[in-house]
Amino acid sequence: SGPINSQAALSAIGDNLNVVIENSTISNSKSYVSYYNYSSIVIASYGTVNANIINSTISGMKNSGSLNNESIGIYNHNANLTLTHVTLTNNENFAGIYTAGSSGFTYLQNSIIAKQAKGPDCLAEWNGTIISLGGNLDSDGSCFFSESVDLINVDPLLGPLQANGGLTETHHISYNSPAIDAGIQLQGITTDQRGVARPNGSNADIGAYELIKIQLPPAP
Repeated sequence: SGPINSQAALSAIGDNLNVVIENSTISNSKSYVSYYNYSSIVIASYGTVNANIINSTISGMKNSGSLNNESIGIYNHNANLTLTHVTLTNNENFAGIYTAGSSGFTYLQNSIIAKQAKGPDCLAEWNGTIISLGGNLDSDGSCFFSESVDLINVDPLLGPLQANGGLTETHHISYNSPAIDAGIQLQGITTDQRGVARPNGSNADIGAYELIKIQLPPAP
């Protein structure tokens, strides 16, 4: 699938690597170099690389190069990558998530991959594989989610990237978002990216942001 010349905001390239990104926002990164540059996250394996992105937001990535413009939200090359409660949106991309190589597997659970500013939400080539573990949402059907609890070709009704509490900016979900209470039950995930307790309803919300539901008192 070709060489990797990374101008990424974050790169993990090599062998015998274990990578964890948690409670983080990576946003508004811009690459000015023109050929095969990736302005967000590159996970590439020349042996064994296992990566996990948890309760995190990837938003507003752009490529300003003059050739190919191959900005990618997340580029997985022959690695095992798992996204859990991730919101990936508003990226001007060749693809939101691009998975390549026969050993490239991207697993998603309770994640929003939706409403890219340019390009499809997901793309798998060169025998790369994108697998849903359930509770995911895309907005264009390009992720080919297959679990019955996935939401396909759906608008998650996200707010802008801004301060919504916690230490990092996030995209809040609207009060009528289909992502509310639509996640699957996961062990060990007890808060959202901001530190708000999950679930705040019957099930966890999809994505990095958990909406705090306001219960009104009963009518007199």
